[in-house]
Amino acid sequence: MKSIKLSLKIMALGCLSLGFLFFIFLVILRFIFPDLYFWKPIKLSLNGVRCLDIEDESQYFYDSSEFKMPTNAEIVISCNDHSGFHRDGEYYVVFDTTNQYINNYLQSRLWEISWKRGPIPDTVTSKTGLYKKFLEDFQSPNVWYLVEDRFPVKESQPANIFHNGRLIMINPDKKRVFYSQWDF
Repeated sequence: MKSIKLSLKIMALGCLSLGFLFFIFLVILRFIFPDLYFWKPIKLSLNGVRCLDIEDESQYFYDSSEFKMPTNAEIVISCNDHSGFHRDGEYYVVFDTTNQYINNYLQSRLWEISWKRGPIPDTVTSKTGLYKKFLEDFQSPNVWYLVEDRFPVKESQPANIFHNGRLIMINPDKKRVFYSQWDF
């Protein structure tokens, strides 16, 4: 009986030692490779999907929207959750800026579409995760927006289904820009 107790104590001490050594190994590994993907905290989108890393938010915004983000923009929220089957997902960014940039945006003509006055139609709001978090802005008559269905509509489909679309919305009162591009 004493030999079993002694064996259990030795095994427990061995497990603790191995656990401690493994912990030390992880600390050293983290010190040597601080930028490994699995060290970073997981950021979830508004839809609960993992966000992908975006190294240059300003460039990514420009590449997808064709608008330049001001260098002094304060990002409120952003995420790119394109992944999985056929890279479906959504990229969105919301940022605050100055009146000058807001006016420049509203005076520009983008995507060959004219700016429209809010609120945003339900056919668009149902596509973007931003709607849930910024409901007040989407329903406001004071916002201006552009929305585009990025792929030609087939004759068999109704117009403006926005299956793969993008939206830029500006709230001049808050000096806030909303952008969403989705592929579903």
